[in-house]
Amino acid sequence: MARARAEDVDALERAVKRLRAADASTADDGHGYARVNAMLRAMHFERTSRARAAAATTTTTTTTTTTTETTSNAT
Repeated sequence: MARARAEDVDALERAVKRLRAADASTADDGHGYARVNAMLRAMHFERTSRARAAAATTTTTTTTTTTTETTSNAT
């Protein structure tokens, strides 16, 4: 849980940096909602990118064990 929070904080920091860089190139229009929306979209992109990267590197191994019982009725 703490690791997920740390990753979220990292993603948010990167999103804010990108947003500030994009914001520096445009005039301030006074619409805070647009900035917050852009920041949240960037954060969502970071999280989904990390999740996809983690899923791509994770391999799942399935082992199947079969038990055979032999019953002998020797009379």
